[in-house]
Amino acid sequence: MEPQHNPHGGGPQYGPPPGQYPPGPPVQGGGPHPGVPGQPLQGGGPYPGGPQQPPPFPGPPGFGPPPPRRRTGLVVGLVAGGVALVVVAVAVVLILDSRPTRISDLADLHDSIEAEYETEPFLGVGEIDGRHTVYVSMHVYGVHGAGELRGNADRVLELVWEEVPGSFEQAAVSLVGDSDAPFVRSMTTGELREEFGSRPGGLEPVETNGREPTLHRAGECSRTRDYCNAPAEALVSENTRALVERACREVDWRGFPAEPIQIRNHDQERSGAESSMTYLLSPPTSARTDFVTVAVLGGRDAFLEVSCLVDGDAAYETYTRADYEDAAG
Repeated sequence: MEPQHNPHGGGPQYGPPPGQYPPGPPVQGGGPHPGVPGQPLQGGGPYPGGPQQPPPFPGPPGFGPPPPRRRTGLVVGLVAGGVALVVVAVAVVLILDSRPTRISDLADLHDSIEAEYETEPFLGVGEIDGRHTVYVSMHVYGVHGAGELRGNADRVLELVWEEVPGSFEQAAVSLVGDSDAPFVRSMTTGELREEFGSRPGGLEPVETNGREPTLHRAGECSRTRDYCNAPAEALVSENTRALVERACREVDWRGFPAEPIQIRNHDQERSGAESSMTYLLSPPTSARTDFVTVAVLGGRDAFLEVSCLVDGDAAYETYTRADYEDAAG
């Protein structure tokens, strides 16, 4: 598929970790959160710098200006209004006689992208349009124009091709520079091989910690970066599904993905969340990105956080432990 400009970006953007928001000026009741034009606040509860909670943590492009430049070591979030535009890189490559790529296999790719671009990407693995897909999203700093964006898109695809173990089936990249519309490119397996040559030998699946999921924490996670294959029990319970349906009224549940595209554990002291998962509801190269993210915050008054963007409509809710326990009753 030929490169194309995507006016809305191609996937979840990054920003503050779940449950944590940037400091800012006080927000008047009912007014928009800074950086999120036209998005009214929902819910109550304080956050740093203002009397109310802003809309979702890192979400798809189009929520506002790109975030400040981030250096290695910062933690990426999953969904949030007002802090980011994205680079999306999706790669899809079928390798015979190899087990399918899992979410935990993304840890080394995260390290490589962060080291080269000095920012933390959003990464995921899932079935999209019937294809096993590796998904990467981030903002590219200091890049202007379609030519530079295309060069960076090729480099991200090359990193995926050379570093992600297991089998996956296709590749698409959507980059957001400092001042340009997102640049989208997709490549077939044959095109990736023709462009970048044979994949390196010795790509071994990432070793996981072997831990089973608990109520708050995901399981079978990579030993670095905490990319996980099994979501926390609270994230996939009947109670949580009821709360997600209550918060995300625009979602078409008939076509809802069977599995999340990303599952991660977080450092609660730094991010405010213990674990999270994100479902991508639209193709990564579509003109509109729809998603649902759920995070376990773990507190009694703030136990679960749900955010979603569907057809341009954003929704964000924080639920108490009592809300969670009574949701399916």
